[in-house]
Amino acid sequence: MQDDKRLFPPGPGAGADAPEAETSDPVSEAALLERLERVTRFARRLFQVPVAAISLAEPDGLKVKACQGLPAAVLGQTLRIEEIIGANRRVVMIQDAAADMRILTHPLVQGRPQIRGLAAAPLRGLGRQVRGVILIADRQARTFGTSDLVLLKDLVSLAETDLIVSSLGEARLKLMAEAHAMQRNALTDPLTQLWNRAAVTSALEREVHAAKRRKESISMVLAGIDDLDGIASVEGRGAADLAVVEVAARLNHSVRRSDLVGRYDDDAFLMILPRCDLSHATQLADRMRRQFAHRPVRAGSVELPLTLSYGVVTGVPNGEWAPEDLLQLALLALAEARETGIDASVARQLAPR
Repeated sequence: MQDDKRLFPPGPGAGADAPEAETSDPVSEAALLERLERVTRFARRLFQVPVAAISLAEPDGLKVKACQGLPAAVLGQTLRIEEIIGANRRVVMIQDAAADMRILTHPLVQGRPQIRGLAAAPLRGLGRQVRGVILIADRQARTFGTSDLVLLKDLVSLAETDLIVSSLGEARLKLMAEAHAMQRNALTDPLTQLWNRAAVTSALEREVHAAKRRKESISMVLAGIDDLDGIASVEGRGAADLAVVEVAARLNHSVRRSDLVGRYDDDAFLMILPRCDLSHATQLADRMRRQFAHRPVRAGSVELPLTLSYGVVTGVPNGEWAPEDLLQLALLALAEARETGIDASVARQLAPR
């Protein structure tokens, strides 16, 4: 990287590229850093990468303000790797940093964590001035597709909202509420706080491709609440919503930390289980069935003897199948389970073509 292509020229009076002046507010700055840290956690989990970082502009250049997968010592330091977005201020995606003349000699490429595939995007504040950069990086060469670009833009929108909120003084509280709503709508289900359908299906695509690359099995459990509409008609919509929230919490606590759980439909939840074969996925579904059978779900002051049905599917390594094939098989398995009655489970394996 050449110094004349730095994203933010140092010193005052640097022209249109200089970050806008802001009033120092330690409380709002601490809140901003906490929220940016959350965005990096989202980024790392959504993209399934080891490194995610956000750097903001200061008079002497970009400084890391939030990061995942890098030593804490980099906070407040300049990585310079973010500056690859250059004067065009556009998203940059690099398949293999070790083969890119701009950064192949960078310490993060040559040494730990040996970054290969990476993407960087500018973050803009008020007046659309560039305020910083979000960076995601993988240890393997990686081709970023259209779905990756869409997710990256969603994350940029979240971070930019936080940056704007932090600089608006009197309107901060109102805009923070709007920022929370944007985050929920973009990535999470507002009722259960799990990943929403768009986020969890995007995660499924990445997890399937990762499983194929590693030649490992991947399983899914599509869990559907039996007769949620009946609960709503008898106990009321509020009780049904409370039941959904408790079911979501139980499912989320039943899986490993490496697994993903999202709300796929009003009454259904998608559980993605990397490195899991059909036998273990079926055992998980049976264990959850027993838990719900022995412990009713509380909806306020009411106890509901609620049950779920499960479609359990596994994609075996080396198969010529796509993520949507796995999802379609899970939908069919859940439909078959529900046809047999309530509290049922059907397991299917997606064999190689």
